[in-house]
Amino acid sequence: MTAAPVFAFSCTACGQCCKHGGPALSIDEVFKYQNTFISGLRWTGHAIPKKYTITFKGETVDAQKMRNHLASFAAPSFDDKGDTIQPHIYPMVTGYTLVRSCNALNADETCSLHADKPTMCRSVPFDPAMPEHMQDIVLRDFEHDCMTETQAPDAANVIYRDGRITDASCKADYDRRLAVMQKDKSAFAALSYFMSEKPSALAPAMSTFMQMVDRGGWVETSMLPLLLVLLKNEEITRPVTGNYLHSQIALIDTEISAARERHHHNERGRTEMMRKYVTSYRKCFDDEGELVSPSE
Repeated sequence: MTAAPVFAFSCTACGQCCKHGGPALSIDEVFKYQNTFISGLRWTGHAIPKKYTITFKGETVDAQKMRNHLASFAAPSFDDKGDTIQPHIYPMVTGYTLVRSCNALNADETCSLHADKPTMCRSVPFDPAMPEHMQDIVLRDFEHDCMTETQAPDAANVIYRDGRITDASCKADYDRRLAVMQKDKSAFAALSYFMSEKPSALAPAMSTFMQMVDRGGWVETSMLPLLLVLLKNEEITRPVTGNYLHSQIALIDTEISAARERHHHNERGRTEMMRKYVTSYRKCFDDEGELVSPSE
């Protein structure tokens, strides 16, 4: 019988894991880093067949455990063609980080936010969107020199074995990130109800969302839907909202100017989307500079 794999990890601060787009953010972090990151909403989801077991990335996993984990932090599920569809909507760092490195990296590729970085970054190399017992799948996808899969249970710097995160610091970071995702669940649940047959300023069309789920992709929108929910629930104030929008407008204007200087063809799509964001954000203020509803 083959021994269960053991994973050892030793961070070299090479910055490689920061070169594939920005991290997911909690709602609190959206405002905490509003002067550092352009944020947007990622609309994605998971289609899980109604079976006892499913094949995920070539491995057989318990379907109900997967559903239970997703249900702890994601929007309410619904049924479609024999599958359980679990919407997963969350804030993310967007802008030009999706086509180049995270803009929090220093020139030497170390993190400028290392001492106080987002909880998603702290949970690396683990992904709290997946159950702990499935993290071996996540770690196998972590294709950097700092990660080693071995059969030696006494190997140095072991962080994962027998379906458990064994390093106390890594386990605390995994649990912390999962906890903030669960804390934000009610706001994400409200967002899912914005989806309808036609696209709107608040959500993609349901048909577009389902196509993305089928393809394992995602749809991006501005932060306006989330701001509307938070304002309605009195979780943020109008001054907080106005400050956030002003910060985002300034960041986007700066990023667009830099992109025009770079003149890279692969950034054109990002520039078009960022222009839409900044236009919609400016419409949230009247001629006197007073905030009006983000839904207007």
